[in-house]
Amino acid sequence: MPAPAVESRLFRTNEDMDRLVAKGRSVLPGLLVVLERGDYYQKVCAVACISRMVKNGVDCSDARLLLRETLKTGNGCLKAYSAHVLGRMGDAESVPEIAKGISDKDHIIRWHCAGALEALGPASVPELLKALYGKNELAKKEARRLLAIIAIESPGCVPMDALEALSRMEMEDEVLRSHGTKKLTQVIL
Repeated sequence: MPAPAVESRLFRTNEDMDRLVAKGRSVLPGLLVVLERGDYYQKVCAVACISRMVKNGVDCSDARLLLRETLKTGNGCLKAYSAHVLGRMGDAESVPEIAKGISDKDHIIRWHCAGALEALGPASVPELLKALYGKNELAKKEARRLLAIIAIESPGCVPMDALEALSRMEMEDEVLRSHGTKKLTQVIL
């Protein structure tokens, strides 16, 4: 049986997307067809619908493989939103590809990938450690910030040597200041 059609005209407004999302899992096959074959705008809207469905508790695990592929091959908002949805879904298998995004020149991609890695928490630690000790300054800064957050929210999942390195690094990032050096030091001790 062919997937139900999801016409691009359904993506004209947020209200249109909300109506589509309200139909639940039954529209997922059609959204996947759009994600695979649609134009850029349609694909972005399909990912936005899937994101809303996941937020509403709809099982969209069938979308994982296609979202991972979109994360690898997409650009701009499509890549950023795919990372966001995979993080929201808790897809730990996508961590290596999402982690590449924290070194992207596009700040929107970096922001969404960082948010996805934060949502994935401890599963992100190995890739964040690679970024922390890597050469890309953008990735180092994000890794430092995310590792500090994960260390505070999930004590014991960041290795002691990384925590010590974090405590020696500059605490210039706003999030690190908001969490405070004192909290990070408490995690180390």
